[in-house]
Amino acid sequence: MLDWNDLRYAHAVAGAGSLIAAARALGVHQTTVGRRLDALEGALGVRLFVRAVTGMTMTPDGARVLSSIDALTASLTRFEQGARGAPGSVRGLVRIAITETGARNLVEGVLGALLVTYPDLSLEIVPSNSAADLARGEADLAMRLVKPDDGLVAKRLGHVTYGLYASDRYCARNPLPLREGLAGHDVVAPSRELAGGPEARWLQAHASQARCRLQASSLATLAQAVAAGLGVCALPVSVADTCPEARLIRALPEIPPRPVWLVMHPEMRGIARVRAVAAAITAEMRLRLAPRSSRAG
Repeated sequence: MLDWNDLRYAHAVAGAGSLIAAARALGVHQTTVGRRLDALEGALGVRLFVRAVTGMTMTPDGARVLSSIDALTASLTRFEQGARGAPGSVRGLVRIAITETGARNLVEGVLGALLVTYPDLSLEIVPSNSAADLARGEADLAMRLVKPDDGLVAKRLGHVTYGLYASDRYCARNPLPLREGLAGHDVVAPSRELAGGPEARWLQAHASQARCRLQASSLATLAQAVAAGLGVCALPVSVADTCPEARLIRALPEIPPRPVWLVMHPEMRGIARVRAVAAAITAEMRLRLAPRSSRAG
């Protein structure tokens, strides 16, 4: 008979791309994942993956089977999560998909107090610029810059605003005015998945005569580079605020503010631990994303 738990292992292999990565995600040994996968393929009578040195590649049969069980495995995952922490008890694991900078804000501002308040609660931070698939159970909560339209529950936390930043060290070394195209200046710029974002687009339009000295696919890394005096960069205010050495040298109202959303699957609303974490994140991020004029001090 088909062991439904084997579906979770196959689902993890499909998402991770290798037995080692799937085992790490599931918290089990690699050989366990391999045995489970063999058992599932035997029960179904089809080969789901081609095993190679470079990883696991789905066969056409595997793609068909995994596509048909996506919703089932996600439901089983959410059921298990709910059973571990019944409504009314703040205990168990909550996974939060968030950007690297957002994770730093939470670690500094709220997570410590939350863990003290709820000693049976544990948290996993999943820092990434890519959107976690909440419907497939990849996370319980996520912070996003785009409001979902796929049935997920979204709560607006505030807006991201932007500015042009440099360090005092850089300004002392390069006191040139901010002329058209930032002629004579050095910039650090977003790359890869951030290359289409508003920060990168502003630099492309307004820093055409500057020298690009560093690129990174992490806004937190770019903020650190600005703080270290490597160049000028357009950054979200909330990101630059994590680096005191990054000084605002010009507001950028031409970049429209972007709303920030806290997102969860509807089935998570009834889980006490998820509600508790969501409430704490909401309070902290609304404070950090509030307009400067309304902030204390």
